[in-house]
Amino acid sequence: YRTATNDKVALKWEEIEEETNEINNHEYVDLGLSVKWATCNVGAETPEAYGNYYAWGETEPAPNNNYSSSNCSTYGLSYSQLQSQGYIDSEGNLTAQYDAATANWGGSWRMPTIAELKELMNNCTWTWTTQNGVNGCKVTSKTNGNSIFLPAAGYRGGSSLNDAGSFGYFWDSAPDESNSYYAHRFYFKRNSYGMDYGYRYDGRSVRPVSGGNNAEPEEPDNNNHEYVDLGLSVKWATCNVGATSAEAYGNYYAWGETTTKSEYTEENCSTYGLSNSELQSQGYIDGEGKLTAQYDAATANWGGDWRMPTSAEQEELLNNCTWTWTTQNGVNGYNVKGPNGNSIFLPAAGYRMWSSLNVAGGYGCYWRSAPSASNSCYAYCLGFNSDYHIMDFSSRYVGQSVRPVLE
Repeated sequence: YRTATNDKVALKWEEIEEETNEINNHEYVDLGLSVKWATCNVGAETPEAYGNYYAWGETEPAPNNNYSSSNCSTYGLSYSQLQSQGYIDSEGNLTAQYDAATANWGGSWRMPTIAELKELMNNCTWTWTTQNGVNGCKVTSKTNGNSIFLPAAGYRGGSSLNDAGSFGYFWDSAPDESNSYYAHRFYFKRNSYGMDYGYRYDGRSVRPVSGGNNAEPEEPDNNNHEYVDLGLSVKWATCNVGATSAEAYGNYYAWGETTTKSEYTEENCSTYGLSNSELQSQGYIDGEGKLTAQYDAATANWGGDWRMPTSAEQEELLNNCTWTWTTQNGVNGYNVKGPNGNSIFLPAAGYRMWSSLNVAGGYGCYWRSAPSASNSCYAYCLGFNSDYHIMDFSSRYVGQSVRPVLE
């Protein structure tokens, strides 16, 4: 919830964290390490419960609990293929949409990295024990004495559950760089623990972490504009720039402009006809080809950390969400549901050309921050009607909607 000032927002957040020890309704323990560790596995409600089993890079248990190479989308993909297809980021860790912790728990939860698992190994005492009738390891911090319990949940191969009660196997977020069939895993049993590799298609446990550098990630500066966490790489605003509700159309902007106009023409559009090199030399776009803050309608009008989405972020919204054409409070548009079950509404606000508003109620078009790479008159956008929702492009002088995002 929001209060009058950003300082008060931060204070309220800290009070809630201290009282509940939760992030996005999932409990954690501070072991005095660089990240907070969840108290239970993904799919479990208690520390002792085994929870769900996931193939590496999958966010749902295998169909019919049949863990095989044919049911694993990452099996056989090389490191470069994983990166080019969006499974892993530039640092070699699973991206949000393929991370079982992020996709199922949302918020700042994610699968641990190799370094974070090694930190858990080296800075904690590991004790084989039985907790509420379940075998596993009690992992106690050498720094502050706090602990978590990891159940010996075994693993799933084919349709069988193996080694339950005697071994624990937990995925981390990294593939094996040299073998397209393996990913890194952590294991433990009664007298030992360590890290090695396993087939990506096997079903293993996931124990999430959150944060880094001994602190939770700072909350983004939303400057009193609401957002929704869809379980994607960015937060999405609940309404368009210029609107005060999800259904309101809001303002219309030519690409690269931050104010509205009575007429939208080629002649009065400051970016129309500028090549990408000209856009960059004149300060409209940065070295990555995205609008700079002073020419970004979201940043200029909302402030804080708000900005227009990138191409990748709009594509993520398209490819990783469920889109349902609907009418909300009398307004046509799409309900867009994220992988974590949260949703936003995008009204079909039409577009403005010259002095007219066109196809409002039947079509929606939302700018992103990238110009066309090949045509100096176009920029990219997200377009939709009741039959489709696609990545598109449009003349820069046309007035279109802007739906902001936060890191």
